[in-house]
Amino acid sequence: MVKEYFELKAKRLAEKEGSNYNVTELKVFGAIPNDYIKNDLLKKSAARYLSEITNIDDYYYTFLSVSTSKETNENVTKRYTELKKNCKGNSSSCFFKLY
Repeated sequence: MVKEYFELKAKRLAEKEGSNYNVTELKVFGAIPNDYIKNDLLKKSAARYLSEITNIDDYYYTFLSVSTSKETNENVTKRYTELKKNCKGNSSSCFFKLY
């Protein structure tokens, strides 16, 4: 129920601002004062979207700016680096799952 509340909040904000939903979701999750809830939602978002997002750089740097979990940041950085390496020189988005 908590997740759905914040996802709806992000959806409404993204529609209002005309911004990317996935990045807006990170910002909304990042504003949650409870670190456990915030980092859990951020981790799940990255697991769901990092491999599929069109603007991976914007998503990645926004993620790092709001996450306070060192372990999750390290894991997301590893996935981001691998995605960038495998997509280097590819003019289109690179869509695949690492796990």
